[in-house]
Amino acid sequence: MPVFNFEGSVIGVAQIMNKQGGDEVFSKQDEWIFEKFLVFCGISLTNAELFGLSLSEFKMNKLLLVLTKGIFAEQTKLDSLTRRIMLDIHSIISCDRCIMYLVNFTASVEQDVEITKAYDLTVSDKTILNPSDDALKKFPATNFALQVARTGESHEFDAKNQEVEPLVSDTGYEIRSVMSMPVLDTHKHVVGVVQLINKFNNEAFNPSDIKTIATFALFCGLGIYNCRLYESMVKMIARQKVNLDVLSYYAAASDSETSDLVSSTVLKSQKLKLTALDFFDSSLSDSETAKAIITIFTELNFIEHFRIQTDILCRWILSVKKNYRPYPYHNWRHAVNVVQMMFYCITVGDVKSVLSELEKFALIVASVCHDLDYRPEIFRIKQPLQMLYSLQSVEHHYADQCIMLLNHEKTNVFHSLGTDEYRVVLELLESCILSADLTDFTKNIKSFQDIVSKEKVNWTVDYNRRLLRSMLMAGSDVCITCKPWSTQVKVVQAIFTDYCRLTEEGRPGGKPDKSGASVQKRMRTELPKMQVAFLDAVCLPLYLLLSNAFPLLKPTHDACLANRSQWKKHAEEAQRSAKSTLSHTSPSSASSSSSSSSSSSSSSSSSSSSSLPTLPPQPP
Repeated sequence: MPVFNFEGSVIGVAQIMNKQGGDEVFSKQDEWIFEKFLVFCGISLTNAELFGLSLSEFKMNKLLLVLTKGIFAEQTKLDSLTRRIMLDIHSIISCDRCIMYLVNFTASVEQDVEITKAYDLTVSDKTILNPSDDALKKFPATNFALQVARTGESHEFDAKNQEVEPLVSDTGYEIRSVMSMPVLDTHKHVVGVVQLINKFNNEAFNPSDIKTIATFALFCGLGIYNCRLYESMVKMIARQKVNLDVLSYYAAASDSETSDLVSSTVLKSQKLKLTALDFFDSSLSDSETAKAIITIFTELNFIEHFRIQTDILCRWILSVKKNYRPYPYHNWRHAVNVVQMMFYCITVGDVKSVLSELEKFALIVASVCHDLDYRPEIFRIKQPLQMLYSLQSVEHHYADQCIMLLNHEKTNVFHSLGTDEYRVVLELLESCILSADLTDFTKNIKSFQDIVSKEKVNWTVDYNRRLLRSMLMAGSDVCITCKPWSTQVKVVQAIFTDYCRLTEEGRPGGKPDKSGASVQKRMRTELPKMQVAFLDAVCLPLYLLLSNAFPLLKPTHDACLANRSQWKKHAEEAQRSAKSTLSHTSPSSASSSSSSSSSSSSSSSSSSSSSLPTLPPQPP
């Protein structure tokens, strides 16, 4: 007999069998009594169902309260927010694992997306891991997440109901059921995917679970959006502080300065020794450094070919010059040395034969601006610059400052370029400045070696030329390593002194040694060995490959090799001096012979650094 609810819908069927009392059959009276009894059964079943729904809603509301509390408590760190929500959800949904995939913030449901980070919660021990890219690629359920991220639609997988074999990961983990739900921000863009795996007791995820996951995903979307909005705001504030600092420190070149440079005589590259490998900025006066850039633009025919107005070029040069701060090494004169080396490679090295005019233009401008607004505080934590570029190389700041100057109509040397050329040259410029980062060099050196090892290199291939531009920027940036020994040793010591000052200031409570004694000691003992290692790892392989590709650049490798021999000699002398000091000091007589040992060490150090002149004490 059917069981009805209050709406008259059948919600069940009740049966009674084998009436007691022999062969008696159920009478009409029995049927009437059973029918009336089932009315109360229907009421009871309906009430029980309503109670179950109420209990489910109570749990859902409890979950929402917990999630809301977590979201409002964690508005600054996306990582902390995601971990907190995942730990809260696992107590509501009974499953083995919960995974949150984050995708590109700008990706919408119509676009292809890429997983940027994942959080994998194992419910049994409540540990949350961040799987690597390789681990995600090998995990079978990742494909479901990618599908959901692309379509914006939820996805269910149940091996039992779909009558398919469970999925098995490379670690042997068996996946029986999966529920994947998109996480959308306020703009309906997919920002993540939440995924629950293997509901307990081998059950499928029911509609109540799906509703819970959907609500969870909604709050996740709000939380992720708010956190990323906060992170963007922090970066904008940091960028504003940096820009305000730049604007307050620098001023564009004045009209009088620009007029003086415009009216000056353009010097020949031979007079300035711009085509000589042993060129060094010390041979130029302050005004001649700016004139040298005009000479390079003139002899590479940039002014005529790109129709650059002379006053704009001169104002740009002087503004860039002002944008370099007076640090011991990363200053305007270093930029002059780098652009001269690039000019040497393009002209004397005949690299111009394989580069387009736009590429040469971008390389020269990038060489001039490659360390623009260098400041050591970018490497210190809690500084605006460090906050802004903490996840990027410092070269991004130099590129930003370069483009900031080019955005001003009075200092835009690209002013005559068409829209397409302007876009291309900006891309080339940014790529060239970023490639000055030695991290970029180490990633590309093997690929460049494979290219130049071929019998004939096809320089018409864009990828080959991109690697060539990267190597040229790196080679120009470290050009001091192929200068004459007397020049190189002084510059390297200045760099090392500045490096020691920064490392001392960077230590907790660290203060620079005003006497310079610690720097001099480290210069004798550490610098030669460090320089040999740097030449072997970076400079010699770099100049060798450039020489193989362009034989006219072989003098760069030869000069670098000669300097390496000098550094090697001093490294060996420092090692012998250290061994000699140790051999003359015994534990039993250490206290009594400290003065003689110190004298011996001083004498030994003096003789070993005969070609490494002692620097005067550096100002704090």
